Amino acid sequence: MKAFWIIMTSLLLGTSAASALEKNIKMGKPTNEELTLTTFEDDPDAEAICLYHGTNVQFRITDEGFKADYFYKVRIKVLKPEGVDWGNAEVVYYKSAKSPHKENVVGVRGTSYNLEDGKVVKSKLNGDLKSDEMINNYYHRYKFSLPNVKVGTVLEYEYKIESDFYFQIRDWYAQMSIPVRYADFVITIPEFFQFGKLQTGAYSIQHKFTDTNFTVQDRTGRAVLNAVQEEYWAENMPKMVDEEYIHNINDYKSRIIYDLQMICFRGQPATKYNNSWHDVDKMLIEDEDFGGLFKMKNPMPEFGVYLKTGDLDPKKLEKNSGDIFIVDISKSESVKDKVNIMRNIMRKKLKWNGSYGIYGRNARQLAKEPTTNAASLNFALMAFLRDAGIEAVPVVLSRRSTGRLSTVHADINSLNAMVLQVKDGDKFFYVDAANEEYPVSVLPAEFLVENARIVSPDHFGWIDISKCCKANAMYFVDATLQEDGTLNGLLMRRQRGLTTGIYRKNYINKKDSLTYVENLASHLDCEITDYHVGKMTINTDAFTDSIYFTKQVDTDGESIYINPYLFVDLKSPFNSDTRELPIECDCLDGEKYTIKIKIPEGYTAENTPKPVSVRLEDGKTTCKIVTSVSDKEINVSISYPRDTMFFNANEFPNLRTFWSTIEDCCNTILVLKKQ
Repeated sequence: MKAFWIIMTSLLLGTSAASALEKNIKMGKPTNEELTLTTFEDDPDAEAICLYHGTNVQFRITDEGFKADYFYKVRIKVLKPEGVDWGNAEVVYYKSAKSPHKENVVGVRGTSYNLEDGKVVKSKLNGDLKSDEMINNYYHRYKFSLPNVKVGTVLEYEYKIESDFYFQIRDWYAQMSIPVRYADFVITIPEFFQFGKLQTGAYSIQHKFTDTNFTVQDRTGRAVLNAVQEEYWAENMPKMVDEEYIHNINDYKSRIIYDLQMICFRGQPATKYNNSWHDVDKMLIEDEDFGGLFKMKNPMPEFGVYLKTGDLDPKKLEKNSGDIFIVDISKSESVKDKVNIMRNIMRKKLKWNGSYGIYGRNARQLAKEPTTNAASLNFALMAFLRDAGIEAVPVVLSRRSTGRLSTVHADINSLNAMVLQVKDGDKFFYVDAANEEYPVSVLPAEFLVENARIVSPDHFGWIDISKCCKANAMYFVDATLQEDGTLNGLLMRRQRGLTTGIYRKNYINKKDSLTYVENLASHLDCEITDYHVGKMTINTDAFTDSIYFTKQVDTDGESIYINPYLFVDLKSPFNSDTRELPIECDCLDGEKYTIKIKIPEGYTAENTPKPVSVRLEDGKTTCKIVTSVSDKEINVSISYPRDTMFFNANEFPNLRTFWSTIEDCCNTILVLKKQ
C-alpha cells in the first residue's frame, strides 16, 4: 500500500471555498449574522456549524511541579433538528487512584442565545445541568447540557482542564463532524521545554511562532524566562464524518500533534525523551514492567502446572499450590500445536480482565492476582514458551480503533497493545494470549496493523502484520424444491482464519441456544428445523455448523419463482453514491459458495442467468458466478477472493460498480415453468 501520509495529501485537494460568514472569536457576543443564519452556504446539509473553537495551553509551576492548563472555547450554531444535540457536551479526562498524575475539569460555563420577537434571549448553564461520572479506573466524563437549545440557537461554552501531564500535550483537531468556520490553537512553551511537532490531514493549517516571556513565581521570588508562543489556525474546514470501513476517523482529520523531546533547566544537564523510536525501544527495555519481564520465571508452577517435554520426571516436582498438573507437549509435532496447548492450559489459570496495554505483571504478582490485562498474559505465555524451548518476542502496536501509529512521530503513549511473534523454523506467526476464541496463529482484526514494532533486547524494528492472517468462508447448500414452493435443505458453513474467532465468540457468548437459533433464522430468512455445531476443541482452527432449514418461495400454480443464490451474503456494503475517505477492510478474505437445488419433476427453466466475472483494476479483487440449470437441478458456483485491504477514495466508483454487478446477479429470479 502507498505511504499513508502521501495518501492523505492526495485524498482531498485544496480547501473549501471561502465562506461569506464573517469570523467572530469573541465569546459572549454572537453577531446578528450568526443569530439569523439559517443555512451554511458551504454545506447546505449541515445540521450545525462550529463558528469557533479555540484552545489555549499555558504552563505554570506549583509546589507539586509543572502543570499544563487547557482553556477551551466553543461556539456552535444549530441549523437543523438533528443539530440540537450539540447542546449536550462531554469532556473525558484522566483521574485514577493508581496514578500520582491526574486531570481536573473546572470553570465550566455556557450560554444559549435565541432570537425571540427580535430580541436576544440568553439562557445560562446552571449546576443542575452538570454531572461528573467515572468511565473506568482511569478516566472520568464531565457532562453538561446547555438550556433552551433548538433550531436557530447560537450556543457557546468554555471550560478549563488542569493537567499534571505537562509532558504530554493533548492533540489538537481543527476538524469536527460539522463544518468549522474558524479554529485556533495557542501554546506558550517555556525555554526549558523542547517539543516535536507533527501536522496531519489533508487541509491546510496556518501557523506563526513568536518570541515572548514566561514568568515564574515561587517562594524565593519572581523570574522572567524566555518562551515561544506557537499559534495555529484554520478557516472553513469541512466536516469530517465517520464512515463505515474507517478504523479511526481521527487518522484523517487535520490536527497538530506535540511530543516532548527534551527538558533542559538552566545549569542542569538535558533530559531527552521520545526523540526517535529507538529511544522508545530503549525506554521499554529499561522498564521493569516491560523489559524486566523478559527474564520472568514461568508463572505456571505457582499454580501447580508443569511442562513435560520428553525428559521431565513428575516425581521430582515440588507441589507449589493446588494439584500438580502435567502439560505433555512431548508428542506434539508442530510449534503451533504446542503453543495452542500451552495457551489454553495457561488461560485456565490466568484470566483476562478485558484491558490491553503494553506493561505487565511478574510471576509473583500474577500468583496473587491471576486476573490481569492482555500484556501480562502475553508475557506469561512468553515465559511459558521459553521453558518449552519456543522463541517468542513482544510486538507492540496501536490498535486500529485507537489510531494509526506514525513511523516518524515517536510517542510511547500511542502504544496500547502487544502480541507475541513466535518463531516456527524459518517462519513466524503471531499469538494473542487474551483472545482465546481465536486460533493460535490468528489475531483479531483490531491488531492487524501495518505499523507494529518488535521490541526485544536483541532486535528492534518495524513490521507489517496487517496480512498475517486471512478470513476464509465456504458455504454448501443442498436443497430440494417442492411443487408448492416449499424449499427444504441443509446449509453447511465452514469459517477459517479470522472469522473463526468471531463465530466462536458469538456462539460461546450466546444468551441461550434457542435465542441464538432464532436470531440466526431471522438473519438467514428461513425456518431452522435443526442445528448442529462442529466440535470446538483446542486443536480445531475452524468453526463449522450445519443448518437444516425450510423456506417458502413464490408460486402461482403454473410457475415457481426462486432466487437460486440461497444464503449468498455478497451485498454491496456501500449506501452512498460518493465517498471522500478511503476504504479500510478488516483483513484479506475470500468466500466460496456451492449451491445445489433439486427441482420438481416436469418443470423447466424459462431463463438461465449468464456467467458473471468481474474484477477491479488491480486484479486483486475478483468475483465469478456460474449458474447452470438442467431438468433435474440448479447448480450455482461462486468464488470471491479479495487480496487487498485498502482502497483509495478515487477507486470508490469502480468499487460500487463491482458490487452492483454482483448484487444485480444475486437478485436474479429464476422462473421454473410447469410443462
